[in-house]
Amino acid sequence: MTATAAPGDEPDAELLRLNAEYRTFMDGLNAGKYNDEKGDIPAEASCRWDGLEKKIADTPAESYAGIAIKLRIAVDNFCPLDPGEPRCTDELNIESALADAERLAGRAI
Repeated sequence: MTATAAPGDEPDAELLRLNAEYRTFMDGLNAGKYNDEKGDIPAEASCRWDGLEKKIADTPAESYAGIAIKLRIAVDNFCPLDPGEPRCTDELNIESALADAERLAGRAI
């Protein structure tokens, strides 16, 4: 992929579209937009969340950007850690792989 590629030439256009849909949904979820009257996430929202993650997982990546999208979801799904709490090696390696994929893609995902 070159820096001058037209949007339609993006090899991971479908993953980028799904990622944008996922990020918009997650922003709403984090803002409580989908919560029920008890403040819980209803089954419908949970199913949509899982469905978007599955669609992304099922879509083959064709570039580092596509790989970064998948790794970003893994990093986002870590349990929140206290700032001083050390990461386990799995978390460190997923974060490192994401940083490498974003660097090779030439952009943050």
